[in-house]
Amino acid sequence: MKELLVVVTMDCEPPNRAALPGVTGPEDWEKSAAYIETYCAIAGSFDFPVSLFLHPEVAAHHSSLLEGLERTGTNISGLHLHPWKYDPENSLTHVGHMEYDLQMKIIARAMTEWTQGLGRQPQYFRPGTFSANDFTAPIMRALGFIGGSISVPGRIFPDLGAVWEGCPPDPHLLHNAQRVYPGSLPLPNMPLTVDFSKTLRRNGRQWHPDFRPDQIYEDMDGSIRAVLGQIRDRNPTVPVFNTITHNDNDYTDPANPVRRNLEAVLGTVKRLAPEYGFVASGGTIKDVCDRVLDLNIPSPAFVRV
Repeated sequence: MKELLVVVTMDCEPPNRAALPGVTGPEDWEKSAAYIETYCAIAGSFDFPVSLFLHPEVAAHHSSLLEGLERTGTNISGLHLHPWKYDPENSLTHVGHMEYDLQMKIIARAMTEWTQGLGRQPQYFRPGTFSANDFTAPIMRALGFIGGSISVPGRIFPDLGAVWEGCPPDPHLLHNAQRVYPGSLPLPNMPLTVDFSKTLRRNGRQWHPDFRPDQIYEDMDGSIRAVLGQIRDRNPTVPVFNTITHNDNDYTDPANPVRRNLEAVLGTVKRLAPEYGFVASGGTIKDVCDRVLDLNIPSPAFVRV
């Protein structure tokens, strides 16, 4: 059987619900810490480590908690960033709507605060809402990132600067000039896993469903079977099942529907994977990026017409 890396991730936001109602983020720092810690423990009970993408304020405020989690296998090396949340006075926009100079400036500034919090530089980047443009990969490379998780295949959210129609569904090297095409930069990207058998549309947006736990599942087994079949049929060099959440759901409550969904998703992937020729193994963003580099995945051949 082929190994399927199950990469469980969390975008860790600062508390902001009072000032910015309706946006992602916990009510306060205490709840943030509890939700992050419990989420990691739940994933760990399935032998899946967690990869955390940390907004700069979170890296600074939760440094002790994060260092403790790292000792038990959690990857804490990811930077997460919503420019409009981080610096609304100067950057009231999304990464994907930013020109090169402003995007470089805000990501570099966020890296500095993140580094001050944890005493080292972040290594992986995930923009808020997976908002990115053709400047993002070259900027990541210039700033010293060694990988990222910047794309959602098929997501078309023009108003948020997240347009990913036609992008690769599996881990690949980023392109220096074209975000939706695999390239040869030594900069791996781990896309979010989506179910291509369904397409959702609302308010000018289009997307395929992913496997975040804070949603209603009409047929979880069917959706996960569909995705496992899609991964099997694509036969990627590095098979990955990558799911996401935020630190704003109460994972400490065993009766919380979001926690129950998380446990069900992870358990179902582990149970069904062998039927599709896979062994579900825990992995982190580092594991995925390292494999993409080690296996030397080639960029596509030139097409003349």
